[in-house]
Amino acid sequence: MADENGRLLSVDPQICEIMQREKRELVGVTYDTLTHADDRSRNVMLIVRLAIGDGPVTIRKRYVRPDSTVVWANVRASRLSESGRIVLVGTIELFNLQRLNCSPEDLRQSALNALLNMERRRKELGDSLFSDYAWTILVQIYLAEAEGRIADVADI
Repeated sequence: MADENGRLLSVDPQICEIMQREKRELVGVTYDTLTHADDRSRNVMLIVRLAIGDGPVTIRKRYVRPDSTVVWANVRASRLSESGRIVLVGTIELFNLQRLNCSPEDLRQSALNALLNMERRRKELGDSLFSDYAWTILVQIYLAEAEGRIADVADI
């Protein structure tokens, strides 16, 4: 939990473990000082835009540990009003970069599943509800490339 300026008010033991710091080292510092320099401005912009009562925003970012190692995390943050004061509440989950290492076949299968889901959705609910034609075209072109086919206008 942080005050409206992002100064940490409290942290749980899991956050201390993620950051590899003691609680006394974290309470009182601002979240942006823990954030990787390349992620800082985007992170601050997303938090500044967050209004009281908005659903939580999810931010993928990097934190820098005291030994200069970097850890990727997904942060879900909300701005709340508590007893007349504004607080930021965040939940941090480590992001597993191994999930990003997909084979070309995994990516092709994912695109195929996306295309099939789009087609089912349009069939069941009708074309008038959806306007994601550009995305459908991009997925079709990607699939053709992944399968070694030429995507012509008639197919798309």
